[in-house]
Amino acid sequence: VDHRWAEAYLAWLLGNRHKRNYALKQIQYVKHVLAFAEREEAVPTNRLRYFRLGFEQKPICYLSADEVRLIEQARFDEHLRYFADLFLLQCETGLAYADLLRFGEYRVQAMQGRLCLLGGRQKSAVVFCVPITEKAKRLLASLTDAGGRLPVPSNQHYNKMLKYIQGIVGIKEKLTTHLARKTAGM
Repeated sequence: VDHRWAEAYLAWLLGNRHKRNYALKQIQYVKHVLAFAEREEAVPTNRLRYFRLGFEQKPICYLSADEVRLIEQARFDEHLRYFADLFLLQCETGLAYADLLRFGEYRVQAMQGRLCLLGGRQKSAVVFCVPITEKAKRLLASLTDAGGRLPVPSNQHYNKMLKYIQGIVGIKEKLTTHLARKTAGM
């Protein structure tokens, strides 16, 4: 396994309709295996150590304040309104889909005169403290059930409903749960 092999493998992956970043990720896995093998003295040298990967940086997508307002002000039936409000809650708090699923494990606590949502991220276990704005309070009041739980649909169904919402309000950006999280950070 050397640079020529990596270039040929990259060309083969790209020729089989894989995207560039996916193909480079596969070569990165091989590089990691070779690095481990070199440390364990299973191979004399890692001949891919200096192979440059050059991933393409994708632009961060998010909604503008006007686009979020379109979703807020749109008239939906009760079913779609639930999904729109769940999306808006994510836009307001930055919670990932996996964190919405664990919503019942989090606690609301007053900190420095403001209500905050405290918990740990599902993905990384990093502790977070999200201020609960007035808009988030209203959304939580409409979304939570009598027991204070947040019923969350499957990710597939949620994204499907967001596709309908996208078509109704006329937003060009593909609405996904991840887009809501990115919108919160902007």
